[in-house]
Amino acid sequence: MTRAKSSRNLAQVEVLHEGNPAQMAFWESPAKFRLFTGGVGSGKTRAGAVEVLRQPAKSIGMVVGPNFPQLRDSTLLTCKELWWDAIEPGSWRTSPYPECVLRNGTRVLFRSGDDPDSLRGPNLGWFWLDEAALMKELMFDIMVGRLRLAPGRGWITTTPKGLNWLHKTFVINADANYAMFRCSTKLNRIFLPASYIETMDRRYSGTFKAQEIEGEFVEWVDEPVYLGFDRPRNVASELLQEYRARLPLRLCCDFNVRIMAWQVVQVIDERPYVLCEIAQSYPTDVRKMTREFRSLFPDHQGGIWIYGDASGRNRTSQTGESDYDLMLEELANYPSEVELLVPRSNPAPRDRINAVNRLLNPIEGYAPLLIDSSCEWLLRDLYQCRWNKTGTDVEKVTDPEDEKALLTHASDGLGYFVVMEYPVDDELPRIKIEQREHEQFRSRVQQQRVDPVFTQDLYRDIEPLGDLPY
Repeated sequence: MTRAKSSRNLAQVEVLHEGNPAQMAFWESPAKFRLFTGGVGSGKTRAGAVEVLRQPAKSIGMVVGPNFPQLRDSTLLTCKELWWDAIEPGSWRTSPYPECVLRNGTRVLFRSGDDPDSLRGPNLGWFWLDEAALMKELMFDIMVGRLRLAPGRGWITTTPKGLNWLHKTFVINADANYAMFRCSTKLNRIFLPASYIETMDRRYSGTFKAQEIEGEFVEWVDEPVYLGFDRPRNVASELLQEYRARLPLRLCCDFNVRIMAWQVVQVIDERPYVLCEIAQSYPTDVRKMTREFRSLFPDHQGGIWIYGDASGRNRTSQTGESDYDLMLEELANYPSEVELLVPRSNPAPRDRINAVNRLLNPIEGYAPLLIDSSCEWLLRDLYQCRWNKTGTDVEKVTDPEDEKALLTHASDGLGYFVVMEYPVDDELPRIKIEQREHEQFRSRVQQQRVDPVFTQDLYRDIEPLGDLPY
C-alpha cells in the first residue's frame, strides 16, 4: 500500500493518504479529465475526495452527486471523514447548499446533479462528479463549460452502468485529455472486512459481477435480474399453514392498471415467508384488492403493516385520494392496528433488486426467503425479469400486446418491503430485540433516509456521530 501526499497545497495541514495502485495512478495522472471506475466498495469516493485536497490553494471547485440524498449520505460523509483536519474551522455552510473552505483557501461547493441546467452559473477551477453513471451526459458537458479558472480539470468516480455515455467518452472517443482507471472491490481489502468481499464474490456472477465487483463496462443483453432465485431453495407449498395470528402481516403493494399482484409476508423466527399472493387483472381496483385481503385475514390480531410504491401516495385529480387512502379506508375498524410504512420516495431500483437477491440467497447461517408455490405472478417475475440495456433497472415493456408488459409489478411490490427491512448496506449483525419494536425503529430510520424534514429527535436515544455538514 502506497501513500499520496497532499501537503504541497494545504497551507497548515499535511495529509498522507494510503492508496491502492489504481488510486495512486488516478491521483498522479496529468490528464485533464479522469474517470475512476470501480466495484461497490472499491474506494471510488475516497479517491475523489483525496483528489480535492490535491488541488491548488485558493482554487474553487464543485462536488456533484446524482441527487441530494446520495450526496448527503455518501459523498459528504466521506469528505467529512477525510478532510476534518483540512477544513477551515467554522467554514461549513449548509444553506442554501452545503459548502466549505479548506485551510489553504480552496472553496468547495456541493451540489445535486438531478437538474444539470441549474449549475450553469459558477466559474470553476475543477469539478468532481461522484457516481456519474447515474447522471445525464448533459451534467458532464455543463461542468466542462464551467472550467474557466485554474487548474481547469475534472474527474469522475463511479460504478459503471452499462455501455452508457461514460463508455463513449472515456473509451470509444477518448484522446490524450482523457484517462480511465479501474479498481476491483477485491483490491480494497484494507478498508473492507474480508467477509464482505467474500460474500459479494459468492453472491454475484456473470455480467452483474463484472460490473458491480470488477468495475467493468459491460453490455446487458438478456441478463436475468434475480440471480439469487433458486426454486428448490426458495419455493415451498402450503405456507399458509405457517401463519401466526399474533405476528404482523406485511402487505407488499405495487399499483398498475393491467395487473396488480400483492404479496402477504410474515417474518417467523427471523425468516420471511411469502404466505400468499392477491392478484387482479384488468381492470384493477385497489378497493377490491384490499377487500380480498381483508376477507382472507378477517380477524388478524398481530397488526397489518403496508409497504409499497411511494407513488401510491399521490392523490388523483378525480377523487382527491391516493391509493393508500383507499386501502386505509377499506381497512377502517380492522381488529388490529394498521400501519403505513411507505417512504416519501422510492429507493434506487438497483438497491431494491440487490436486497431481494441477497434475501433469496443469503450468506451462510441466514435462512433464505421462502415463497408459496401459489404465488404465480411473483414466481413469473423471478424467472423472467431481465435487466434493461444499461443495467440500471428491470426492463419495462409498455406495449399492451406484449406479455412481458405484465412482468415486474409483483416483484417490485415485494422489493419495497425487502429493501426497507433488509437493505444491502445493513452489514452489521442484527440486534435481537422484540420484533415490533425493531420494525417500528427500522421504519423511522427509513423515513429519515428519504425525507430530510425528519430531524435529530429521531435519534434522541442514539449517541451522535458528530457535527455533520448538513
